[in-house]
Amino acid sequence: MKPHQKLLLVSVLWAFSYVIAKELFAKLSPEVLVFLRVFGAGLILGILTKVHKMFRRLKFKDFLFFSFLAFLGIVVDQYFFLKGLSLTTATNSSLLLTTIPLFTLVISLLLGKERLNQKKIFGLVLAISGVFVLLEIEKLNFSNKYFLGNFLILINSLGYSFYLVLIKDKSQKINPLELLAFLFFLAFFQLFPIVISDVAAFDWHSLEPKNFASIFYIVVISTTITYSLNLQALKELDSSEVALYVYLQPVLTSFLAYFFLGEVLSLRIFIGGFLTIFGVFLVSYQTKKTPLKIV
Repeated sequence: MKPHQKLLLVSVLWAFSYVIAKELFAKLSPEVLVFLRVFGAGLILGILTKVHKMFRRLKFKDFLFFSFLAFLGIVVDQYFFLKGLSLTTATNSSLLLTTIPLFTLVISLLLGKERLNQKKIFGLVLAISGVFVLLEIEKLNFSNKYFLGNFLILINSLGYSFYLVLIKDKSQKINPLELLAFLFFLAFFQLFPIVISDVAAFDWHSLEPKNFASIFYIVVISTTITYSLNLQALKELDSSEVALYVYLQPVLTSFLAYFFLGEVLSLRIFIGGFLTIFGVFLVSYQTKKTPLKIV
């Protein structure tokens, strides 16, 4: 499977997770859901690396760097997003997440990891325009009661952007499965003090059979598999290209919500969806990279 095909699959799996996990938010707090995702994915990855005898000893400097990556890419990405989502509106969170590709591109440029090219610039502008059309930017609400939630979503976006840029070099040298096992193991111990009181207080007997099916999807498919595919794609693509696929989330989720949740498809969705998909296509469909030096 080619890297862009992997990222497209990741986008579809993540879009399904928004639909499938919708009822979980009525049952689980952000803390409990994050605990299940990180513990479950970490356990699966740990077993796989043990079976394939991949685990290695970490040098102290690598341990510190991996701990930082785990914090950015898992703790900040998972916990700050879900906590922020519970404190702001769905529209706010969806629009604020569109900063991920922008942050990623700026960080990559500042660190000298990437160069701009015309297709990337034009595709980025088209994609973010499509998302703004789709998600009705005029409904973005910055009132004081949403400040903390909005702030956490922005921190989540910035943290995940740094993670995509910083992990790229490591993804070239270490097997993705082994690398993710390290990260989830370290992230679990970082999250544990934050979530343990909520996990201990949660009534596990209140979960229904359909909730377990949703949890299985969230842990195994939309966490373990998607993180692995994302990291594999990073071995061959720029960080900003990987981040750009964030823009497909609202498009795919809108269409899945129509088929599975009975939500209405409007002209705005079709226009925004077209602009977003075409923008992503422009960036991903490149036979050769032609750097354009920006003076």
